[in-house]
Amino acid sequence: MKVPESLPQVDLGHHSLAIDEILVDVVRRGLAMPLPEGLKEEARGFGRCKRTVDMDIGMKNFIQNGPRVPAVFLHE
Repeated sequence: MKVPESLPQVDLGHHSLAIDEILVDVVRRGLAMPLPEGLKEEARGFGRCKRTVDMDIGMKNFIQNGPRVPAVFLHE
């Protein structure tokens, strides 16, 4: 699938900029691959997210406060 060179800027509100950057990279790479390779890229992307401070913050916030309380991310 053809992937555009640039994407429009989007206000993410209270979401993690670090996680968003990883997700955009994974989607861009994955769309250019056959499905089995794209799924492996997705798994690697999850690993990248797991190593961020923001994933830890988000998971702890979700467990402690539920889905409706925004987390305060460090974007790292």
